Amino acid sequence: MPTLNTTPNRAYSEPFFGNELSVDVGRIISALRAIDTDVAAAFAQIVAKANSASPSFTGVPTTPTAAPGTDTGQIASTAFVHAAVVALIDSSPGALDTLNELAAALGDDPNFAATMTALIGTKASASAALTSLAAYNTNGILTQTAANTFTGRTLTGTSNEVTVTNGNGVSGNPTISLPSALTLTGKTITGGGYVGPYISGPVSSIIFKGLLWGLTLSNNVTDAANDIDIAVGVAASDASIPHVLELGSALTKRLDAAWAVGTNQGGLDTGSIANTTYHIWLIQRSDTGVVDALFSTSATSPTMPTNYDRKRRIGAILREAGAIAAFKQHGDFFEWTVPAIDVTTVTNGVSTLRTLRVPIGSVVRGSYTVRIANTAGAISGVNHWDPALGSTLPHSAIGYAHMFVNTAVSQAFATHLETMTNTSGQIYNRANGAALTSYELMTEGFWDTRGK
Repeated sequence: MPTLNTTPNRAYSEPFFGNELSVDVGRIISALRAIDTDVAAAFAQIVAKANSASPSFTGVPTTPTAAPGTDTGQIASTAFVHAAVVALIDSSPGALDTLNELAAALGDDPNFAATMTALIGTKASASAALTSLAAYNTNGILTQTAANTFTGRTLTGTSNEVTVTNGNGVSGNPTISLPSALTLTGKTITGGGYVGPYISGPVSSIIFKGLLWGLTLSNNVTDAANDIDIAVGVAASDASIPHVLELGSALTKRLDAAWAVGTNQGGLDTGSIANTTYHIWLIQRSDTGVVDALFSTSATSPTMPTNYDRKRRIGAILREAGAIAAFKQHGDFFEWTVPAIDVTTVTNGVSTLRTLRVPIGSVVRGSYTVRIANTAGAISGVNHWDPALGSTLPHSAIGYAHMFVNTAVSQAFATHLETMTNTSGQIYNRANGAALTSYELMTEGFWDTRGK
């Protein structure tokens, strides 16, 4: 029997020295053919493999994934690259997760850092202001009081004038409003025109220049010779910008004593009491609003008590024979309770100033009755006029009282006239025609507008 030995790996037939030559030759031939087949298959597989230098792979080749941050010649798998890109983007928004988007956001400026550095260089340092702001920790409306200095302010209002809600702004926007009962005492409304809404109800806090209401004067019943009663009322002060002078309670002032505040107190501004004209002034302290009254011989500049700085002349009285002359006031008209004959003289053809029984120091309109008589049997008359018109008779009919006499018998005539006086209480009179045998002028009262 031949021995059939084979190679240990591929089991190729091997010859054996004990076999017949023909048997071993056949076995060698079989082994060579098997080797040829294997070599051909091996060459086919080698041709299908990539070159070791610059290989070109097909399909889906794999490689071990390197650890993050590996920086060697090791092949990087797609998993390694993906992890590196994710780490670079680091959850950036979708609009800025590509280099193109980042470049667009920087204005495609390759020198962006230099550009920003130059721009910042044009700005002033805000460090001091920011430090000051950082130190501010008080509630209120922030206000800059000086360079790099800030403080808080709070809006406030005045009772019955302006109401402020949330003045420091902590709880929201401050609110400023006017109360339903608005107080304007001592305030001046100036500028512009007033257009609705219409004013209704009391207007004692709204003042108009020249305003004078109430404040009626009368002789005091208890001491008529020395005391004057003043009724409640309102007047505008005589300043260029008037203020409200409101007398809320009736007031009695004494002419025979130096001024002191309050009712039944003295009212004389200075000096001693005398028989003359006394002008009555309503006065006020602007600091306290207290209103009182004052007697003065001055119709323009009374001697004001200390701290009283607002005034308005509200009338005038006469002191005669040691007592205040009795009168009745009807608005702007002051009527003598007991009138008397004041003038008994007139000169034919000559203009002469005659003094009426009216206050001096201010211009008033005298109200008087004229009686004339003659026995000459001819037309006689007399004229009366305002001294401001001059001493020459302005017109033959001005302030004229006259009579027609048809027979040479005694004739008489009377008429009522009113004429503006000068500040000395005077008017002009003049007779025309035959000499009068009698002339009488009786002042019944006077009109005093008191600055209206």
